[in-house]
Amino acid sequence: MVSVVVLTYNQEQYVEEMLESIVSQKHDFPYELLVGDDCSTDHTRDIILKYQEKYPSIVVPVFNEKNLGVVQNYYKIISMCRGKYIMECGGDDYWLPDKLQNQVDYMEAHPETDLLCACSLSYDQQRKRIEKRIWGSEHVSYEDLMRQVPISAQTMCFKRSLMEEYREQVHPERRDWKMEDIPFLLWLSLKYRIDFVDEKVAVYRVLSDSMSHRADIKKRLQFERNWFEVLMYFSNRKNRKEVRDNYRRKVAILYYYYGYYREYQRCLRKCDPHTIPLSYKIIYLTTFFPGIRAGVRKVCRMIKGTL
Repeated sequence: MVSVVVLTYNQEQYVEEMLESIVSQKHDFPYELLVGDDCSTDHTRDIILKYQEKYPSIVVPVFNEKNLGVVQNYYKIISMCRGKYIMECGGDDYWLPDKLQNQVDYMEAHPETDLLCACSLSYDQQRKRIEKRIWGSEHVSYEDLMRQVPISAQTMCFKRSLMEEYREQVHPERRDWKMEDIPFLLWLSLKYRIDFVDEKVAVYRVLSDSMSHRADIKKRLQFERNWFEVLMYFSNRKNRKEVRDNYRRKVAILYYYYGYYREYQRCLRKCDPHTIPLSYKIIYLTTFFPGIRAGVRKVCRMIKGTL
């Protein structure tokens, strides 16, 4: 009935909690848990094998002989799925009770639904606490997703047949996309139905952000560029200009965050002035006054979801 896809890589601290949250789910149907480990060098594999021994009819370990990277590892595991529906969970995230049964019940009761998503809590690993912010929204149309993607992969349940159709039409594993979920969601939103249920079904673990160091701005810019290329692939004449402006604003605020003020000015000047939020215009003015930059940069760090 269900194939659960999990990818792991050097996550010995979290993988047992993740696996336990899945195998302990109540259910009245068969399901498989495929765990694709991408050449972990810690004890992640040992923990996976322990759960395979304990749940041999559920846990299916897949140990790569060489490191494939997230995207290729994902499609390798996806190609092995046999269930009518597919669910996912990150190696360092975990599910909340009753997700498995409730989401399958919903999909079976609503055959017109192609993908179901819900809310995800955020766990701050550094502070050891659940954050107040809840990730998830009913705004899941194509137009919404082209601006922001409020869908967490660990909250999804979708028809396997659609993933097969997507791979046949788009061939995502052949493209230089650094993400596996967003392109699929954009493709699906163009012609299929996405339903949102306002329930908390999973927890996303927020780990220390290695991108906080200035040396990593190149990685952040590469990621934003890759996201932009994905959006442009699924864009149309109506929203293409908006996609470009949104990308330039994202890059601009990154430059400001890391202290590259001239680059911030350059990026913002390329945007349509009618689409620039007032906050960005205020920040633009501060780039000419060094004395107040530090304070504004602190505010930038506090704006969740901007960086």
